Amino acid sequence: MNWGRFAFGDVQMSQNANDVLTDALTLSPADRSKLAASLIESLDEFPDDEVVGAWEQEIQGRLQDIDSGSATLISWAEARRLIRGDAGDVSQR
Repeated sequence: MNWGRFAFGDVQMSQNANDVLTDALTLSPADRSKLAASLIESLDEFPDDEVVGAWEQEIQGRLQDIDSGSATLISWAEARRLIRGDAGDVSQR
């Protein structure tokens, strides 16, 4: 696959960044995923305590919904179809 020169909007990456990206794209999907997560995490050096708290509250609420049986769970395969838009009208679920 030829990815060419990568750009974000009208801003192009440096040659060094392009070289790193080209090398990273040769990694396994698992390694690319770990690398991407590490890079994203490095952008948020000082997490906002209010945001972290809100996410923790959201996660706890979702876990409670699952534990109580009030959440409608779907398989990962179904979730992928929904994300990709392959499942038709989701409002009929």
